Amino acid sequence: MLRSLSLLLLTASLAACGGSDQASDRKGVANTVRAYLDAVADRDGARACRLLTVEAQLRIVQTRQVHAGPHLSPQGCARVIDTYTPIFGVKPLRSGKVSSIVVEGETARAQVGTFPVTLTKVAGEWKLAVSGVATSLGDRPPLQAD
Repeated sequence: MLRSLSLLLLTASLAACGGSDQASDRKGVANTVRAYLDAVADRDGARACRLLTVEAQLRIVQTRQVHAGPHLSPQGCARVIDTYTPIFGVKPLRSGKVSSIVVEGETARAQVGTFPVTLTKVAGEWKLAVSGVATSLGDRPPLQAD
């Protein structure tokens, strides 16, 4: 009986630890997405780019070149993101609510209004991998190897 009770308490404490990690990850995801939206609203492309994976930064530049045409010279991630604020407006960026956060290991999904966002944990920090805007332009995250 004592052995069963000890096992039950150990299992409950491990579940509680997993729950707090999950809660911490969900908070980290929400904070990262919120920080990204605030950086875009502030037209601080450099800060916004630091919240993106390296692959997402590269895709932002490539997507802009594809959609803007070959006459546009290559721009860095920060310069491209600086152009987002006039497109979306400051108010929607500031008022965007982060919801429906789902964490699965090192990846997470969330919603900002109607836009889905995918995040990846990189060196212990959450980074945006793909945003709904990029997805609507044909950007997709890289396929994961099984």
